[in-house]
Amino acid sequence: MADETGTVRVIWFNQPYLAKRLSPNTPIALSGKVEIYKGQKVLYSPQYEFIQSDDLIHTGRLVPVYPLTTGLYPRQVRKLVKDALDLCLPQIEDFPTAGDQKPHGSDGACRGDPAGPLSR
Repeated sequence: MADETGTVRVIWFNQPYLAKRLSPNTPIALSGKVEIYKGQKVLYSPQYEFIQSDDLIHTGRLVPVYPLTTGLYPRQVRKLVKDALDLCLPQIEDFPTAGDQKPHGSDGACRGDPAGPLSR
């Protein structure tokens, strides 16, 4: 992979379908640890995301890592968490201070549309 800042070799193990999905000049964002191998910069199995807007979920920001249950995948969980935050954050007027905390179960819960993105 290359851009105006330089070149990096990218290697994904056991994922041959990516060769078809990532054709030349496809704008993508990569995230992972850069290592040096034989004098070259290499990314091994990085997270990737097609750049279609400025709203990147899996790259381009601090990406949370969650312990997962069998059958869940990091990309699914990140998408669900982002949808929940997008739904609830506009409803928060200000961050509470220690003296403003309400007891658990008080009326401070996020009120989303039951048919909204979290119901899927």
